[in-house]
Amino acid sequence: MNVFLDSHGLLDVVYEQAVKDGRHLWVLQADRDIIEWPGQYMVIVDSLTEVRPVWSPAPKP
Repeated sequence: MNVFLDSHGLLDVVYEQAVKDGRHLWVLQADRDIIEWPGQYMVIVDSLTEVRPVWSPAPKP
């Protein structure tokens, strides 16, 4: 999954802005096939969980 994310720049919006500003970043692979609108965050949801975790506060009414 990490290789896929890196090779398409899915979470690289900050890196892409740095490159546009003229910086050279060694962490970026030269052969990437970047998507048109890279993002910065990924939200992962466990849809099989039926109980709210203790660390997750309930929404306020």
